[in-house]
Amino acid sequence: MEAEGWPEWLMMRFADVIPEELGERIFEKWDRTVSLGLMFPKEEKQRSKTPAVHLGGWMLYGSEARITADSLQAGLPEPQRTQVLESMDDMLGDIKAALFPITERIMHHAAPEQERSQAKAHAFMRHWCRETFEKRPNLDFGPLFFTMAIKEGASERIHVDWNDNLRKFALVWVLGNFVGGLFCSSQLGIRVPVRGRSLLAVRTRLLGHNATLVGEGRRLVFTCFTDSVIFEKALEGHDYAYF
Repeated sequence: MEAEGWPEWLMMRFADVIPEELGERIFEKWDRTVSLGLMFPKEEKQRSKTPAVHLGGWMLYGSEARITADSLQAGLPEPQRTQVLESMDDMLGDIKAALFPITERIMHHAAPEQERSQAKAHAFMRHWCRETFEKRPNLDFGPLFFTMAIKEGASERIHVDWNDNLRKFALVWVLGNFVGGLFCSSQLGIRVPVRGRSLLAVRTRLLGHNATLVGEGRRLVFTCFTDSVIFEKALEGHDYAYF
């Protein structure tokens, strides 16, 4: 499978790779952003009782790549909207400066076959979202991924992420001190302990998955992905297996 452009692994876990101080700082900045009045979308009932905000860009629900509505918070009045966006961008700045390099090193070693297609997708996204990326550079997550879903708690219902690509890993950062929150895949028959400060790389379009509920403490999850439509458009005319 690997020679045909498919990843060798279905999922990978990297424990304790996020520095404790960094995780605490990101959690604090998330709390500040929420306290200022961050608007959440409606919960996705097929996944969880708790909602997630989707930041960055994607090509879902339209014919052009664009910045997500959650990134813009257009429903908030001023000056609250400006305060929320400044706090959001401050949090994302810490993530990009400190957490991205850690993740890039891990994925370069674990899945180097993914890098060429991600670079092409990044060029595609920058073409469509250049103006916003220039004004708010911390929304440009490429080439690692382009959308970051953030939620506290767990997606407790078994689901498949249909918007993801079969060949690609979703990258999941987990922060906090908590009991529970095991990553489960009914197809594989596994329940994987995932502590705070960990990274998961999971083929979420292929594996049905969910997490057990958190019994004690707080669990903050960042699920980072590139939607399949971006790849279809960015690599149009190419044989995907060789990217």
